[in-house]
Amino acid sequence: MSLFKWELKKIFQQKTIYIVAVFLLGFLSLNAFDREDRSANREVYREWAGPFTAGKLEKANKLNEELTKKLPENEDLGVLSARERVEYGLGETLAYSQNSVDQAKNAMARLDKRIKKAEAKGDDSAVSKLKLEKQMFSKVEVNTFAYHDAPQEVVDTVNTFGLVFSGLLLVVGLAGIYSNERSSGVENYILSAKNGREKIMRAKLYAAFLYSLAVVVVWELYSLGVWTYLYGTDGWNLPIQYSFKYYFSPYSMTFTEYHFMQMGLHLLATLALAGVIVIVSMISRSSMIALFGAGVVFGFPVFVESMLGMEDGWVNKLLTYSLTNIMKVEGLFMNFKSVSLLGMPVIAPYIGIAVSIIILALAVYFTRFLIVRKQVA
Repeated sequence: MSLFKWELKKIFQQKTIYIVAVFLLGFLSLNAFDREDRSANREVYREWAGPFTAGKLEKANKLNEELTKKLPENEDLGVLSARERVEYGLGETLAYSQNSVDQAKNAMARLDKRIKKAEAKGDDSAVSKLKLEKQMFSKVEVNTFAYHDAPQEVVDTVNTFGLVFSGLLLVVGLAGIYSNERSSGVENYILSAKNGREKIMRAKLYAAFLYSLAVVVVWELYSLGVWTYLYGTDGWNLPIQYSFKYYFSPYSMTFTEYHFMQMGLHLLATLALAGVIVIVSMISRSSMIALFGAGVVFGFPVFVESMLGMEDGWVNKLLTYSLTNIMKVEGLFMNFKSVSLLGMPVIAPYIGIAVSIIILALAVYFTRFLIVRKQVA
């Protein structure tokens, strides 16, 4: 058996990863299937799907007025059928489209004022950033309406369930990839083996990367399957601004385009995290220390943001480009964020890609550095 297959077997024969995976997939299933039936939404939205027009909004508002007359004084919507409840809120839903268009126009108007102020101050760096942001907003088009529950849920799953699934499975599955051998006394045999240290290092890294890819593929396919089964395939051609989280996003992307970008970034950051966890495992004296260290690497950014409530400042900006938040992805696209490099603005997604590649390369380098210099006890 080759070293690579042997290392891969050691990872996949751990019972803990299957227990964690089944638990998390079960949690997603319970959350997905324990929801109100939305078949009425799909039926009504399909009838109203198509280009957004003022006439369509006016028609929806008239329908709302007619249904309002059916309501009792306390405006209890329970007296309406499922279809009527959807039609009752249709005007507000369509108005969301118009508001998104207006929001982009207002953003460009505000940016024009800020550009003039920056030009007056001679701040070329700020001018470049603001002009880029304006250019991006000018391409945002929210002029088509359709049922979009499936893509909205799939995209949001990456930010929540996908992040947790990838993070926990990597921590549990890879923390002991090297530390187990040290604690069991096998390390000395490995370091003196005829296959060579670098071959062992490559086998461990390749196995860790393939395992990481498998983890991402498993939850992504499961997520697509669940949400497609529940909500169908409508809405993937709509702009991401139809998801409330991306209402202020300057990125002109459909849900399909964004999800490909989203998964690419998530996978790249996941591979980088796998490399870091391998290093943590190599320098840890026991499996428990490795598990704790790997957990800290993954969970620290989440802890700082959620527990300490740091919403601004340089620490928050720095954490935006932590591997955990790059895996989460949404923070790179929800608003315009950039960093000036040689006077030119570089937008957040490109920074996320660069950070992931750099950390991945450093992880490979330091893994080789550490294993070559390890001494046989």
